[in-house]
Amino acid sequence: MIRWKTGFAAVAVLAFASMASAATMSLTPVVQATYDATTGALVGNSYIRDNTPHIYRVALMAGVGALGANESFGLVGYDIGLQPGLSRNTVSVGGAATGLTNPKPNFVADSPSTSLIISSSGQTLTNYYTGGQNGDLGSSTTDLVGLLTAIDASNLDGLEDDQGVHATDPRLAIGTAVGGTRVGVVYVKWDGTTTALFSVLNGLGSTANKSTKLFSNTFAIAQGEGVNSFKFQAVPEPASIALMGLAGLGTVLLARRRRTA
Repeated sequence: MIRWKTGFAAVAVLAFASMASAATMSLTPVVQATYDATTGALVGNSYIRDNTPHIYRVALMAGVGALGANESFGLVGYDIGLQPGLSRNTVSVGGAATGLTNPKPNFVADSPSTSLIISSSGQTLTNYYTGGQNGDLGSSTTDLVGLLTAIDASNLDGLEDDQGVHATDPRLAIGTAVGGTRVGVVYVKWDGTTTALFSVLNGLGSTANKSTKLFSNTFAIAQGEGVNSFKFQAVPEPASIALMGLAGLGTVLLARRRRTA
């Protein structure tokens, strides 16, 4: 059950949104970097497995599909599940401005900036989620429960440049590129040996409609191993690899023997 502390308006929107659309949404965890488990120093910009503990930057990539006319990403609410072997990172490196590249505790929201102006108010749309929300809004801000990312649908496709000319709203493209759009990151510590899932749980999504300026559809986001999850798994030791190879060879030889018997 998603629990929002300050997202009750979004919950109400979800409750009354239309269910007619066939749109879908995914929220895929992608490991973008590996860090030293003690100091938080960068080890590499990829998923590195060497059977020792590390901190990992896991990006949450939102994707949308089967969008109807005038539909685009609206909001997504979810929890993060960490199986034994994974734990929330407690190491903090650098200031707040480095939150998306250096280890931090808790959820770190992505906030792509824009200088476009909201036509109805004359105010700058500072980032994609201005007027919406993007953060851990549950009863605790440190438990990765009740995360919410939402745009402000009331001014969707209502932006202009500094000359007063209608401009393409970048929010219309959220989740449409190959690989999706990053909505935030979570830094976790993995012990390096225990097979464990990082999972998106209890997910609910909604599209927004640029014509009606309302959230237009709600749907559950699939969950489970291989679905909106990432499996941390140790590299087999050389001896284990050799044994697996011998076992496979034995199976092949046995099969051949049976065929020629």
